[in-house]
Amino acid sequence: ALGASRAVVDADVRARAYGGDELTRVEHARALANARRLDSLRALFVTGATLRLVPAKLNIAFDPNGQTPLGGNGTVMRGFRWAGDDGSELVAGDGALVSPTWNWVQVPLGTASLAEGPIESTRVIEGSGWRLTIARGWTVRRVDGRFEVRPP
Repeated sequence: ALGASRAVVDADVRARAYGGDELTRVEHARALANARRLDSLRALFVTGATLRLVPAKLNIAFDPNGQTPLGGNGTVMRGFRWAGDDGSELVAGDGALVSPTWNWVQVPLGTASLAEGPIESTRVIEGSGWRLTIARGWTVRRVDGRFEVRPP
């Protein structure tokens, strides 16, 4: 027991000598900032108004260094680009949320304006940090409070 007490005292002395209190403060501040960033991403990509693209296949490109996992909600991928065989395309430099099963992708709706129904001719829709080109034949509908865009 005496040895354990001495080890704790020695560790405490070393921590103070190397700025342990400051390191603890810095690490706490970093953890708090990260939690806020994750909350902000969840608000944008999960709980806020969103546009969900549900393509037949999800062939994408993204910045491998710009990924932020949001647990069971998927992963936000910065520098995102999806392109369909029919000329449809989603470019989201600020990021897009890719589902955990890779069968849909979602972006914050922001001020983008959509109307439900079939797309009669190629249309470009822009939001904050993203641009979606939808080819003729796709359908837009509201599902669970968000807009969903599906291929023919």
